[in-house]
Amino acid sequence: MDVKITTSEKVVIASGAFITFNEKPSVVSMTHEGETLNLELYFIHDDDTKERRVEYKPNEQKTALIVKLFNFSSGLGTSFGKPIEIGTINEKPIYLQLHVKSLSKATKEVTYTFYKGGANAS
Repeated sequence: MDVKITTSEKVVIASGAFITFNEKPSVVSMTHEGETLNLELYFIHDDDTKERRVEYKPNEQKTALIVKLFNFSSGLGTSFGKPIEIGTINEKPIYLQLHVKSLSKATKEVTYTFYKGGANAS
């Protein structure tokens, strides 16, 4: 069975879910068209602001994107407002959307979707 999903002119190229079980970073590697994107996800509790926010930047070696998720601690789940652009593959932008449901301080249920962007992105 071959399924193709397009939404907002972006093609879904990978999606899935996993559950964290400690406070160490989660590493996600996604390979598409022979190129690999690596993400390091950090779940951070900021008791000073309690504001939900996302920060992301390449690691020092520029081999992975560090994604810091502050106060993604809702038991009902928290998402980005819209997918964030995390890189390119074959000159097409790649986007990431996350939905994080907090099961405890250290345990998160993470649902992810990677998109290839732009019209005629396939």
